[in-house]
Amino acid sequence: MKQTLINDKWGTIVEFDNPLDVFKQTPGYWRDMMYARQLIVFKRMKFTKANYAKLCASFGRLWGEQDYQYSHEKTEPVIVKNFKFVISPISNKISGKLGMNEMKWHSDIPNKLDKPFPMRSIWMVNNPHPDSGLTSWLNIEHGINCLPTELKEQIPNIKIIQQSWWKKDSDIQEHDFIKIHPITKLPSLRLNFFCDTERNINDAWIKSVKVHGEEQIPKPVLGPYLKNLQEQKELVYTHKWDEFDIIIYDNWPFVHNRTKLEFDSDLERLMYRTNIDHLSNDDYVAQARFVLTLPYE
Repeated sequence: MKQTLINDKWGTIVEFDNPLDVFKQTPGYWRDMMYARQLIVFKRMKFTKANYAKLCASFGRLWGEQDYQYSHEKTEPVIVKNFKFVISPISNKISGKLGMNEMKWHSDIPNKLDKPFPMRSIWMVNNPHPDSGLTSWLNIEHGINCLPTELKEQIPNIKIIQQSWWKKDSDIQEHDFIKIHPITKLPSLRLNFFCDTERNINDAWIKSVKVHGEEQIPKPVLGPYLKNLQEQKELVYTHKWDEFDIIIYDNWPFVHNRTKLEFDSDLERLMYRTNIDHLSNDDYVAQARFVLTLPYE
């Protein structure tokens, strides 16, 4: 196993001669690395869907079919030793809302009342044009300390008004601009894809903001934070996808984006995803014991 640090403080690339060597470590090894490094890139993991599901289960509780009804994602069952896991296929053909389009900076599942911002895994199984559809992660946890003084001082005065991405003007929620990770207890900014009247974007996660209690459009308030952070190289990682790469990352400390897909739309860029709930240390012990009983192929 070869490990390469993406950045001194966060992100690790892991490579194996044989992908099955990933199971030589205990499940807790990978979970501990996740909370220490926040994003793990497993290179060229050409193995079965069952092995993909088992690896994802090393990090926490995998979502089931009912969970994915909340996030409007398609599901596919994977049977491992008579236990049904659920993974989610995603492609330019499956997701009509995204298709071939560029994806702006965002963080997934911010409105879920129970266990928001789950860990997310992506397994690239077919990529017609690796030079397009690049995915970048921006570390909005480490970024707090990198902000200029005037932006730091404004943080306590800002409230974030969120809505459903799937149905605008519904599931309206108000939150502080700072959110606290349920496991690490570290703060990060509640940045996300926001509405922009100039570009006719009205269905983003962040509907509006309040500053000193006065509701305002998001861009003038949140735009300077994103602009400042994304210009700092140590806060950004951009991934060019090889087939069978797996990236597992924590949604709490990041926003991520994707460049436009640039290939014949008759072709399909196919990935599988899982959402993985964070578990307390006590709950994870039982999960780890279960994962160790599962065979790999």
